[in-house]
Amino acid sequence: MGIAEIEDLSVRQVYDVMELRNAVAAASGTSPLSDHVVAAVKGQAPGRHFLQTFDTDLVGYAYLEAAANPVAELLVGDAGDVAPILAAVTDAAGSSLRVWTRGDNAPLNDVLPGLGFTLVRTLLQLRCPVATQPLADAVWPDGVTVRSFRVDSDEATWLAINNAAFAGHPEQASWTLEDIRARENEPWFDPAGFFLAEADGQVVGFHWTKVHEKPGGDLGEVYVIGVDPSMQGRGLGEALLLHGLHHLREDRGLATVLLYVEADNRGAIALYERHGFTSWDSDRMFASAG
Repeated sequence: MGIAEIEDLSVRQVYDVMELRNAVAAASGTSPLSDHVVAAVKGQAPGRHFLQTFDTDLVGYAYLEAAANPVAELLVGDAGDVAPILAAVTDAAGSSLRVWTRGDNAPLNDVLPGLGFTLVRTLLQLRCPVATQPLADAVWPDGVTVRSFRVDSDEATWLAINNAAFAGHPEQASWTLEDIRARENEPWFDPAGFFLAEADGQVVGFHWTKVHEKPGGDLGEVYVIGVDPSMQGRGLGEALLLHGLHHLREDRGLATVLLYVEADNRGAIALYERHGFTSWDSDRMFASAG
């Protein structure tokens, strides 16, 4: 068993990591790596890569985000052992390490507590059967209009609104131009489903939708909704939610829509439940004791 830290993955290594991801996803029923990590594997975002091999086969992969508070995601196949690659990533982090697992059935959910890690955060996945769920019409605050995102024009404006709306959020508040450019290069990116709300010519909120292509039927996603702090409490977030849901159902012909929400965000969960969302799955963050 060998473990190597790689700065830039080769074409072959990218292929091997993605194949391992697909195999683990097929076994667990959920994608074991986030979009951000997939972008990093493809060389579209910075980070540190760890490869675990047995003979010449890739049996484990880990990504360590280049950040002040290190966060990792790990991927281990049937022939892999998570302890060695987890130890390598922990040593490289140089401080306490946080690890995301993806899905209730992620094998690491049962393994990490035995290796000294504690559950510190839960991100719920909710789903709504929009094909059969009655959807109210969006009711916009006075003076608000909505339009689609314009590539090569709206990036800086969106970043400013996003980072203001999510100030203090551990991931969403720190987006950069490189992050949004990486998403624009993904095959799922569709500016027609990326909605910006404006008031007096200024962007005051957004709803970025996404479509997952699945063999059993495509899934829509409420990828992220943000509202400028000056507009909060006026119903703009609910209007943006409904506008996006109608787009995914009527314009994209989708039957089901998913979203992610912090387990302790009771206000947001109550809003989503009012519009037909129920609990489906969860992602979890574990932290080391160091």
